[in-house]
Formats: sequence, C-alpha cells, structure tokens
Amino acid sequence: MDVIHTESATDIFDGISYGKGASWLNQTFHFFGREVLKAGLASYFKEYSFKNTSLDDFIKHLSEAAVKCGVDRDFKAWSHSWLKSAGCNIIWHDVVEEDGKIKKFTV
Repeated sequence: MDVIHTESATDIFDGISYGKGASWLNQTFHFFGREVLKAGLASYFKEYSFKNTSLDDFIKHLSEAAVKCGVDRDFKAWSHSWLKSAGCNIIWHDVVEEDGKIKKFTV
C-alpha cells in the first residue's frame, strides 16, 4: 500500500509485513540466484541513492538483472503475484519417470 507520510508508516508495517518481505527476499535469493540479487541491488542503489523510490522501481531493477543474468523466469510477474496477493503460495511440481526411476523433478 502507498505510504502518504512518514507517520503513517508506523501504522502500516507490522510483523506480518516484515515477515512477508523477508520471505520474499529469501525466495528471491534461492529462486533467482545470488547473481541476480547482487546485480539488481547494485543497479537499484546506484540509480536511487539519496532519492525517493517505489517498490516498482526495485522490482524493475531485479527484473532487468534476471534478464541480464539469463534467468528464464518472469521476475516481475512472480513478484507481483507473491507481494500483491494474500494467502499462501502454491507450489507445483512435475515428475518425469523413466524405467521406474525419477529422471527429472521440477518445482
């Protein structure tokens, strides 16, 4: 949600907000990789040091870093579905078996 002024920030953020944000950063690291996170953070801080910014600005830089690092996942769509929706994430899996053995397992 938008924070109109500094005083309203204290009313908006709570343990759930911080927990979800921390989980999102943790998943970003594990799902997209260290290099994407490092590159995205570096370009974000370079452009916005000592300036105001928004979540969309942050996601834009991480999304661009994912593309530059050759990650074949839509970072922006993943982030928005995770951050802009309530409830738990749903995880899907795909199993490829061959001769009774798991040949490929993806989540």
